[in-house]
Amino acid sequence: WIKQRPHFVAECLSKYFDVTFIYPKFYKKNMLVKNEGTSIKKLSTWSIFGNIAKYLPIINSINVRLIKIQFFFLLYKYNTSILWFTHPHFFEYLYKKELSNRFIVYDCMDDCLAFPDAQKNDLLKNRLYFIEKKLCEISNIIFTSSKALKDRLILRYGLNNSKIFVVNNGYSPLKKVELPQKLKKAFSDNLIKVTYIGTISEWLDMPLLFKALNCLKNIKIILIGPSEIKIPHHDRLVFMGPVEHDYLNELMMHSDILIMPFISNELTKVVDPVKMYEYVSIGKPVIAKKYEETEKFKDCAYLYSTDNEFIEILKRLINNNLPSLNSDMCNKLLANALWLKRTEEMFRIISQYTKVNA
Repeated sequence: WIKQRPHFVAECLSKYFDVTFIYPKFYKKNMLVKNEGTSIKKLSTWSIFGNIAKYLPIINSINVRLIKIQFFFLLYKYNTSILWFTHPHFFEYLYKKELSNRFIVYDCMDDCLAFPDAQKNDLLKNRLYFIEKKLCEISNIIFTSSKALKDRLILRYGLNNSKIFVVNNGYSPLKKVELPQKLKKAFSDNLIKVTYIGTISEWLDMPLLFKALNCLKNIKIILIGPSEIKIPHHDRLVFMGPVEHDYLNELMMHSDILIMPFISNELTKVVDPVKMYEYVSIGKPVIAKKYEETEKFKDCAYLYSTDNEFIEILKRLINNNLPSLNSDMCNKLLANALWLKRTEEMFRIISQYTKVNA
């Protein structure tokens, strides 16, 4: 799908622990890419079979039995001492005895109740609310990717502030690898390449992109990532689909401008966007929606509030009519945002609550 916070953190946690990364089997093969990553001796992966995304009672009862058996096997096979959840889904599939005497961590990177599938399905939303509430209550430590998300969880579930810690998202230095010819093709003309990298879903402001295309005839917008929506046609809109993470560096280097055109809703308001750290690390001009969690990038990106501001920034960047950003501030932000540093912070916090040692 996309390499995200759970994958990076799991890799970095293997510096301190033997890590078993358990993930749901995903059946939409056309939406997936294989990220080779690095060879990590203390990290193993297991896929859990069972469609955990469905919450119809009959389907869910089958899922529960199937997945609980697999968890029972894995937890005792690896003598697990810490259970680390990155989404409430798996929590309901564990027996109470499997949770007792184990240290529970909930690393919350998004508001799962604010995603489109939950917003459109009251049954799913109510079930997720119940599961997440229980997970938050039983967790020894909760990490959130943003302060806004922390505040929302505390307000929603009446949680103890002392066990919730904000650890922002981050980035890993991207590799410089040769792009396959099929990926170079989109960058082979003389148009200004305006690129978005990430999941393409309802939070992407597609009307704004079309407005920009209609106003500026010398730009091409390139979308890179898996899509959850139907992408409308435009001669200068290119959808490349998901690509291996190792290619992101060169794809961004081939771009002229990098963008994060999010709409403003309950989901995006609490997102600390991983792509912003990766964008800034490349040194290309970046345009992003202005909200609380992107304010930290104000010295490293051009932030906009309205459609007209977005298009005006694009115009001025194309005409080299905008002041340069503060490279010293960008370097300072990036120095503290490496995934390894984020995970070191997590380990220090965990160590205060447990007897684990590096």
